[in-house]
Amino acid sequence: MRKKLFVAYILALALNTIAGNVATQTSSSAKTYCHFRPKARSWEERIDEADAEHDYTLFSDGMPSEAVVIINGQEFRGLNAQGDAHIKSAKLETANVKVKVGGGYVAKVTVDNTNYQIDVKFIQLFTPTISVDAERQYPYILYTPAAFVKKTEENLSHTTHRSKADKFIFIEKTYGQYYIYDQTANCYIYYTIAQNGGNAKTTTNSHVRYTAHADVANTWQLLCLSDETIAIVPGSVADPSTSSPAWNFTGGIEDGSILNLWTASDANSAWEIIDPAAASMPCASLMYALPGAQYLHKLTTHEGETVSSVDFGSISTLSLKEDRIETGNKYKYVAGVAPKAEGEYAYTVNLVGADGEEKQAKIRLVVSSHLQSATPMMGWLTWNWFARAISHDKMVEIAKGMERYGLIDAGFNTIVLDDAWATQESDKAKLTYDPTKFPEGISGLKTALKAINRKLKIGIYSDAGSMTCENYQPGSYGFENQHLALFDSWGVDMLKYDYCNSEASTKVSYTRMGEAVAAKSRFFCADAGQAATQLAAEGLHPDIVMLDPPRKGCDEATLSAVVRMAPRRVVYVSCNPATAARDAAWLEQNGYHAEKVQPMDLFPRTKHCECVLLMSKVQ
Repeated sequence: MRKKLFVAYILALALNTIAGNVATQTSSSAKTYCHFRPKARSWEERIDEADAEHDYTLFSDGMPSEAVVIINGQEFRGLNAQGDAHIKSAKLETANVKVKVGGGYVAKVTVDNTNYQIDVKFIQLFTPTISVDAERQYPYILYTPAAFVKKTEENLSHTTHRSKADKFIFIEKTYGQYYIYDQTANCYIYYTIAQNGGNAKTTTNSHVRYTAHADVANTWQLLCLSDETIAIVPGSVADPSTSSPAWNFTGGIEDGSILNLWTASDANSAWEIIDPAAASMPCASLMYALPGAQYLHKLTTHEGETVSSVDFGSISTLSLKEDRIETGNKYKYVAGVAPKAEGEYAYTVNLVGADGEEKQAKIRLVVSSHLQSATPMMGWLTWNWFARAISHDKMVEIAKGMERYGLIDAGFNTIVLDDAWATQESDKAKLTYDPTKFPEGISGLKTALKAINRKLKIGIYSDAGSMTCENYQPGSYGFENQHLALFDSWGVDMLKYDYCNSEASTKVSYTRMGEAVAAKSRFFCADAGQAATQLAAEGLHPDIVMLDPPRKGCDEATLSAVVRMAPRRVVYVSCNPATAARDAAWLEQNGYHAEKVQPMDLFPRTKHCECVLLMSKVQ
């Protein structure tokens, strides 16, 4: 049997070799790596593949009972996550998959033509209201990237203030077809013709109008654009797509345009359906804490909203603290001690809008002793005290004070040089430190800080624009790689990146810097002990070190280097429990304790067993 399997493997390798090119490279450890690169297919082969029949597997998680997926005229109901449904077809695209869905749901279709899989994701965006006079109403506000919808005088216009937006209910006439009723203005929204409109300034000139009479109104349908946004398309459109007409402030709100119809693919045709009672807050809604640790959560609100109370549920160790306006703090905050038991908790922040409307925002709190970082980035920033007047000597004195009061050991381990650390200049190519402020350079300052406490790190400031916010020194937009290389040569540990004098959108500006940072990741191909020793000598202090040694385990040089780096946790992966136990004992003697070990049988019917060991630094 073994001989047959070996022959089959050689035959498969030979066939692959015939079909394409094989590149091999032999390392000093006598391992061989093969890269198979198939030949380019001819256009005839590509046509044959397109015409070939494939067996597609259909998936869905939570498909509504009345929803129907239609492919090539074949209907599917009750799709599940196990992929029990299949269809044989020539190559399919997303447009070939039709979905009938209602009840406030929309469907997002993904076709994978590599693995021949079709995934239909159903997202419930709202709960329909039975009628205008229904006892239970489900009102929503509608938001496009430009503004909220609000009827002003005789026009379907807009507002940029959420608290002033009109509320709408969706009345499902037939499955997936909705009357849209403006509950605030007491009128139905309807269309006169299912075509793109122009830059109308009044509703009487728009294809989208309003009426108080149900017999005049017509229905709308929803087209899923993303997990959060939809296009609102006339109900008479037989096959809605991104080329269909949809709700849009055609021409833009800056031009005074009112609600009309325009192509669904336009960015301003992407609408969010927001439950006003399920409030969002411009602050963190997912919080993390160590068991029994001090806890603080600042509750910032949208304009016109105030925090009235907080329902803590089962959490008895937290309370709401009132505003401290006399000290300049206009926010309320949650404070206290996190629960001692690990797990996920929740509390509800009750809000009141400017119009007296009550809203609730849900906050999740994850309590775990295994957080990636026990605290956010903590440090001392120069600007609020020194502004432009920073220097080497002042930073050293600040560091001595932080050491004296125990702040560094408490986690405040980064001193950040804010705006004006550089020479006053506008040329991005000439960015460098001010030698009068830092005569020993930034690297010299870091050396001085390390002499006070080896845990200290140094941060630096730049801006995603042409100049910094003080218009004192050049920004880094377009020079991300050059400036990062400069900061790296000085040993800078952290970058504060502002957004003044911008030259592009926030997404573009910060993506460019993010990509530049990611490109500076270092990969080592070296003996593990030597690499660990080198990193320890550089003063690297990672939060987590993962060790995955061969069966003989780690040598003492590697373990010693890990201890010098002082990570908070060590994850040790081993295929030999005996050497894992030996190395764990060595780490126990050098400041770490074992928290958990998990064996895994990756070698069924053999005596070998893999195990993963978690060790934490003794505080």
